[in-house]
Amino acid sequence: MAKKFLVLCVVALLLVGAWGAGAYFGHRAGRAEAFHEFVGVTDFGERRNYAIRHALGLEEFKGITGQDLWVMHSVHPGVTDGFFVDLGSADGAAISNTWALERKGWAGICIDPFPRNMESRTCQVFAEAVDNVGGRTVQFQDPGSYSGGILKYAGWWVSPESKENVVDVKTATLRDILRRGNAPSYIHYLNVDIEGAEYMALSDFPFDEYEFGAITIEHNDRRDQRAKIRELLEQNGYRLEWAIRDQDWYVRADTPDATSATERQQPPAAD
Repeated sequence: MAKKFLVLCVVALLLVGAWGAGAYFGHRAGRAEAFHEFVGVTDFGERRNYAIRHALGLEEFKGITGQDLWVMHSVHPGVTDGFFVDLGSADGAAISNTWALERKGWAGICIDPFPRNMESRTCQVFAEAVDNVGGRTVQFQDPGSYSGGILKYAGWWVSPESKENVVDVKTATLRDILRRGNAPSYIHYLNVDIEGAEYMALSDFPFDEYEFGAITIEHNDRRDQRAKIRELLEQNGYRLEWAIRDQDWYVRADTPDATSATERQQPPAAD
């Protein structure tokens, strides 16, 4: 009787383990397929292949709304030697819009005054705060957090407690960092997420000196800043491709086969 009970317990454990593994891989596959469909991979077989590879851990992505997938599959499909600039890179291993690109063979520059988890990254890292003027000392609130940024640009999303937790940092311009990093004149992808300083960081940028294939920018639902960013980029040859939550994604105005200004407000849920 005891032996029969033991066998039943082992079988039950195996079934539970199999169900758990199936649920885990099913979740990963479903999430990956939904994200790939969201960013414009229309072929079902192609999406299923990506989903299976993701479920098996052979292909990962970290962008919280699929920025990395959009760049890889919709803007620059097949590119394995691209160059990126990640302005406000924060954590290099989690919720990173450029981690997956680097895994594909891309090179690039990550910029953040308090970078973390960059040990496994191969890109250049500049631990600096970016503003429209370099060489200034400014207060930086909540250093090391995802909402950390230059205090004078902090908006509604920053708590009073965070605004009191400040340190002094020196500023640099994006142009200066790109020059020091020997960035190419054509940069496949620029990500900008610096907690309210996005417009100022780009306001005096030499767009005639550097060209971007794709740009993703967080605007934190600040309509005035969002409008100014859009006007600036449109004046310099870019068009709004997708508007997603608090993100605007741009491409060159002459990019073919695009669906300009498509509103996609609900990407799949991130893990």
